[in-house]
Amino acid sequence: MKTDILEFSFGIFDVNGTLIDNRVLYRKAIALVVKLGWGVEGRTDLYLPTGGIPLPPVAYQLQQSRGLTWLALKADRSLMKICGLLDRKELRLFEGTQDVLEELYRKEIKLFASTGTDTPTIKKHLEKLNVLRFFTMILGSDKTPESKHFHYFAKHLNLPFKEFTRKTFLVSDGPADLNHASKSGIYSIGITNTLNAELLRRAGARETISDLRELLQ
Repeated sequence: MKTDILEFSFGIFDVNGTLIDNRVLYRKAIALVVKLGWGVEGRTDLYLPTGGIPLPPVAYQLQQSRGLTWLALKADRSLMKICGLLDRKELRLFEGTQDVLEELYRKEIKLFASTGTDTPTIKKHLEKLNVLRFFTMILGSDKTPESKHFHYFAKHLNLPFKEFTRKTFLVSDGPADLNHASKSGIYSIGITNTLNAELLRRAGARETISDLRELLQ
């Protein structure tokens, strides 16, 4: 680790693909798409909303077309739906996740969850997996766009945004989260559950890990 995680007061975790080992087939499809050339090349502010992966340069010229935008989103959501039908149904955490969350909670680090899934669904999943109790606040895309989640967390704590970001780390497997966190001043940590370390670093990760337990080493 490049920094001692216990020096922070707050932690933000992505959920799908970071804490919960789900959407396995979809994540493999996303990783394959990235290997085919959809990497982070300079500009990193345009992403598929469901997968959080950067779009290729041509997307910047096409994004003004409502028809093409609708088609791209429809294709992405259809891919996720198909993969969901074929994927395993049981919920499970990545190995060591509960121990890490419990230790951070014991050290009085306030934890937040930010996800593109709707809030009631993700709360239900976390409760079923016995980790909901570790989180101070959970926000999904139904409440507000993910890009606004950090501001809501700071407001919940009655802290100025810059003070909040200075005391906060984020862990995610998605480039969109890492890029936004990095731009906001949050210490961003990429986890290689879906994409490789190089891509996560290029998206803004200050460091990368392959296992959540590395946070406590």
